[in-house]
Order: sequence, then structure tokens, then C-alpha cells
Amino acid sequence: MFEVSFLFWQSRLTSRIIEAFVSETSSILDQQYSSYAFSTGLSDADSLFIGKIFKDKDEMVFTLRMFAVKHNFEFHTVKSDLTRYVLHCIDENCSWRLRATRAGGSESYAIRKYVSHHSCDSSLRNVSHRQASARTLGRLISNHFEGGKLPLRPKQLIEIFRKDHGVGINYSKAWRVQEHAAELARGLPDDSFEVLPRWFHRVQVTNPGSITFFKKDSANKFKYAFLAFGASIRGYKLMRKVISIDGAHLTSKFKGTLLGASAQDGNFNLYPIAFAIVDSENDASWDWFLKCLLNIIPDENDLVFVSERAASIASGLSGNYPLAHHGLCTFHLQKNLETHFRGSSLIPVYYAASRVYTKTEFDSLFWEITNSDKKLAQYLWEVHVRKWSRAYSPSNRYNIMTSNLAESVNALLKQNREYPIVCLFESIRSIMTRWFNERREESSQHPSAVTINVGKKMKASYDTSTRWLEVCQVNQEEFEVKGDTKTHLVNLDKRTCTCCMFDIDKFPCAHGIASANHINLNENMFVDEFHSTYRWRQAYSESIHPNGDMEYWEIPETISEVICLPPSTRVPSGRRKKKRIPSVWEHGRSQPKPKLHKCNISLSPKN
Repeated sequence: MFEVSFLFWQSRLTSRIIEAFVSETSSILDQQYSSYAFSTGLSDADSLFIGKIFKDKDEMVFTLRMFAVKHNFEFHTVKSDLTRYVLHCIDENCSWRLRATRAGGSESYAIRKYVSHHSCDSSLRNVSHRQASARTLGRLISNHFEGGKLPLRPKQLIEIFRKDHGVGINYSKAWRVQEHAAELARGLPDDSFEVLPRWFHRVQVTNPGSITFFKKDSANKFKYAFLAFGASIRGYKLMRKVISIDGAHLTSKFKGTLLGASAQDGNFNLYPIAFAIVDSENDASWDWFLKCLLNIIPDENDLVFVSERAASIASGLSGNYPLAHHGLCTFHLQKNLETHFRGSSLIPVYYAASRVYTKTEFDSLFWEITNSDKKLAQYLWEVHVRKWSRAYSPSNRYNIMTSNLAESVNALLKQNREYPIVCLFESIRSIMTRWFNERREESSQHPSAVTINVGKKMKASYDTSTRWLEVCQVNQEEFEVKGDTKTHLVNLDKRTCTCCMFDIDKFPCAHGIASANHINLNENMFVDEFHSTYRWRQAYSESIHPNGDMEYWEIPETISEVICLPPSTRVPSGRRKKKRIPSVWEHGRSQPKPKLHKCNISLSPKN
């Protein structure tokens, strides 16, 4: 009798000690939470014991579900309310039990009762596992959807859960797992607009000199957002003044369009300057984007914008950059020609004419077009030769004849276009952080005075100059160069050549290299500073810093109080389309022919 009484009071005392400990711990945790104090799911899933504390109910439920998956048993919920959570094994005759309660006024939960032994039959266990819900599995793999990572496909998820966790799921469930994981990692599209003002504030804190704007309508609903990082803004001053601009359609819940402006560094690499998210490509959105861009890139006579032939872009540039030259992307113009003049053999002649360096060469090629097809020549003339010809461009376009710079950004962000707005901006930040770091390291290790790709081009020109060219020195600066069917005059002091490649590209052509070598001078001496390794290093000398976890942001009240609601966009029914409809000229692209199998041969009619 005494022993029974002693055990009873010992049990009561232990229970009270646990309650007091949980109550006191939860009050401390309310003041300062450390993630290491609680269960974090899988790391603690092997150890359940009386008194174990969980951060909140969601964390507890996830941990218990993963514990059941790992140990290959199932349970059902007997009671779940605001203060209690009671579980029993799915087998009514099994002794496994767990009871947890909320600790005082906090959000934390603690295990109060736990019977760990299973007396059930293992044959009752199911490979699909009732605890392995789509939401639970989505939380398990949500880290694979963070930042700019490529998402796991449903077929990959099926294989991962089968091999790593012994759980069988079908394609439909794998798709729902993917959706839940993306939601956890990237947040809800609606909530993302509320976070945008705070995220922009953190960008300005972590990356001084950054420029951010966002515009709302009269109902506080989102309209436009603009982002340019401080390091990128300062680095642009070291670039040639040719800017590619373009837009890409977004596939998130609220659709929209991503606008971008990019330059090219001295190594011919893409150099993003600014991004904006707008409702669509129209006069108002392009005008707003270019007005924001004026804060970074001033309007100047030697500035060139390269874009596709769109009326909204032309209108925005004429209104905001009246001094700058608007050049057209020769690739997009070629595709327009292929649409309007299908099958014409003169389209390659146009392409060659757009790229030649001298007006004489251009006139010869354009005369060939005019003489063969006057309608095609008239079409090109109405587009304005100065907009698509390198030789007749009023400002130097250098080697940038297409808007591929902007297109490259669009291709890079193809997987990210379905992200909520803040997550999309964060993925852009992540990519640019990586680029700046990689190029900083690459440029710092490069030993030559000129950049890598310029050095390769000059090496190819050097091979030509040593084999075929003959140099005759006219005076200290001028040289006559013969040997490639034409005679050219090079002036090393002015860094010019009658072939115009030296003048436009800003590094020596084959004739310039041959002239420099003739008087025992290094050709690198005549490379423009834009292509110097020093400038290349300076462009990436700064870093683009992350914003850190939202939990540690210090946001002023003036920013926290800013209201930004989702835009007024009607969401269509059904699954969102993530692939755009191809334009007319893309339908003609060759498709891979299907392989002919034996069964096809046997079933095909004989002639």
C-alpha cells in the first residue's frame, strides 16, 4: 500500500515540475526566441519524451508526422483543439499514445504523456502513409524551392520519397506537394505585395545607393515596382553607353510583365542595370520605367538604346530620352522580314548589311536588295536605315546589334517568372550576387591588361595579320596595310583604320595589330579603356548583399505602415499557363523528327 501511494505522489510531483518548467520556459521564449530551443522537425524526430517542448502547434504536428513516417507507423488524432493534442496508434488495440498541451499563454506545446511501445501488427502499415500528406511532404522539401533553385518535378519527387522515405505517392499528390513546397518557400502571391515596401527598404539599407520605386493606384493597389542595386548603378559608369531594353511576361497568379535594362561589360558579359514589374507592355508602363531609369542613366547624345520594334518603347524613349539614339534589334527585324517576305533569299543579305562596318560596304549590299526586290528594300528604308545599320548609326553601337542582352536575362529568369513579386526580386538579387562574386574572382585572376574575350578576338586577328598582311610605314603614326584584297590606312595615334573596325570596336583590328607589330609595339597599348582588365575589375569590385531573414529586419514605422494591396487582376480558371504562345515566325522552326520504330514500319502501308 505504501509503495502504491509513494508512486502516485511521485507521479503527481513529476507532472507538476514539468508544468512549472514548461510555464516558465514559455514565458522566457516569448521574450526572446531561439530556434535551437525547439524541435525543428527531422533533426529531433528520433527522440520523443515527456517534457519535450515545441515552438508551436504547426512545428509539433510536422515533427510527429515525420516521426511516424520514419518509424513506419500511422496514428489518428483523438483530440485537437486550442490547448490539447492527443494521438493514438491507428490500431485500436495498440498501446502507443501521446498527449501534448499548450504551455500557459504562449504558443509552445509540451509532451505531457507518452507511451512509446507499439503492440500492433506491422501488416496494418500502408506504403502511402496517412501522415505523409501533401502539405507535410511539401514542408519537407521546401528548401529545394528557395531562391533561384530549379524546382523539383513531380516525377523526381515520386522517386525521392520512395527511395529516401519509403513513401509511395502518385503524380497528382506529387504535384500538390510541389505546390505546397513552393508556397512555403516563396510565400503567397497576395501576401508578397504587403512585404514589398519593407523588402525595398532593406535593399536600400544593405545595398547603399540602390534605387527603388513602387507605384499604387488610388485604392492602394499595386501598379508598378522598380529596382536597381547600388553596386550595379555605380558599375554602369564603367560601361559603354549602349543599353538593351526588353520585357518578359510573368506567369504568377497576378501575371504582369518584367521589364529590364542591361549593358555589356568590357568582357562582353551581360551587365543588368535595372528591373521593373508592371501590368503589361504599354505606353504608360514603359514611360514610367524609363522615367525611373533617368535617375541612373542620363540622356546624352552618344547614348544608344537597343530594343525590338514596339510603338510603346519608341514613344517612351522619345519622351524621356530625346537626345539618345534608338536602335532596333537586327534579330527581331530579321524575323519580321521572314514573316512578311517568306522565303526571300535576300534576308541573309539584309543581315550582312546590318553588320558591316563601312558605308561603302553597306551601300553595295543595299543596292543588291533594291535591285532584286524593291518592296523589301522599301520596307527596310521605311524602318529607317540608321536604326538597324551599324555603318549608318549616328551613335556607336559597338558590337551590340541585338537585344540579346535583355533576352538573356529573360531566359535566365524563365523558371522564376511564376514567383510572387518579392520572391522574384529576391531571385534576381541572388543571381546578381553570384555573378558579381564570380566575375570579381575571374577578373582578379586574369593576368593580361585586356579582358579575356577581347584578347581572344585580338589573337584571331593577330593570326591573320602575321600570315597575310604587308605593312608599309607612312610616318610615325600612319601605316599602309595590304594583303586582304583591299588596301587600308591605319592611324595608331587616332586609333582608326579605313576598315572602321578599329574605330567602332575600340580595339585593334588585324590591320592595326600588324601596324603595331611593325614598329615593335604591343597591340594592347591601343585597346580602349572600356576593354581593360582594370575597368573590368572595378565594375565588379563591390558586392550585392542579401537582405537576410525577415525575422531580423528593423523596419521604421513609416515603412511598416505603408499599405500595398494586390493588383486588380482577374485570375482565370484552370491551371495557369506557363508557356507563351509562339509568334508567327516561330512556327516555322524545325522540329526534331520522331524516330521510326519497327512497329511503325510494320504498320505503315507498302507502296
